[in-house]
Amino acid sequence: MGWVGGCHYQLDLSKNAIGASGMQSLASVLAASDCSIRTLGLARCNMREDGCRLIATALSVNRSLQWLNLEKNMMGDRGCFALADALAANDSLLTLELQVSSSYTTWRCWVVG
Repeated sequence: MGWVGGCHYQLDLSKNAIGASGMQSLASVLAASDCSIRTLGLARCNMREDGCRLIATALSVNRSLQWLNLEKNMMGDRGCFALADALAANDSLLTLELQVSSSYTTWRCWVVG
């Protein structure tokens, strides 16, 4: 974790089973207008489709996040499509690390803006 001037800017929750209520809380923080998180690690958090959709909704309004790691979560097709829609609305995210297995295909990409 990193701190600048008393503000939290880096959060790595990778390899933690955050659960539905944890994802809801995290999405609320990310959607807040005063959110200062710049890097967020959520790799291997056992995130499912609903969690991905919550994070996607938050990303569509978040203006601070620059780096996001969502590798090795089971986000499902609908979760991934929600994420793609959110990325179209987000102009702050520079890097997305994503490796997802859906029911039909494996998506693997790096998005660098």
